[in-house]
Amino acid sequence: MAETGKKIERKYRAHYIDASLTGTGTKNYVRIGKDNDDLSRTISYETNSTRNVLGETEVTSTRNEDNMDVDPYYIRRDEPLGELLVEIDVGELELDDLKRSYVEVIMMEDGTSEAFEQMADITPTSAGGPATDGVTIPFTLTMSGSKTRGSWNTSTKTFTPGV
Repeated sequence: MAETGKKIERKYRAHYIDASLTGTGTKNYVRIGKDNDDLSRTISYETNSTRNVLGETEVTSTRNEDNMDVDPYYIRRDEPLGELLVEIDVGELELDDLKRSYVEVIMMEDGTSEAFEQMADITPTSAGGPATDGVTIPFTLTMSGSKTRGSWNTSTKTFTPGV
């Protein structure tokens, strides 16, 4: 049993993106974060406060699209996500060609997991990198649509809807 009050190590929150070239058919999930010491999904809300003539204040809050910047991302030979990023850049892909399944997983020490799947646009932000470090194509994931809760099988890299 997990120790109460103990911090969850960062390695137990995993981020996967479908790196298949077409984005349809069999998914080819790749875990992202190998090159990053910080990787966070930005949760964005727009909050408005209005005051009426009675002196009452009403606060409304609307959730915007979450996003994640993956910077740097080093291109490696024969690695599916690198191949996809090069194809997006060189092939000038846009719109639906950028949409991929994104899965975020919270793994427990006992081997169980909680996860959600959501669609995300994968958009390269630059291409190149420093002369000494290798080729980089950092990118932004912009999530869209609703999240589907479920579970994640780490060994087969498959998401199963439903909790």
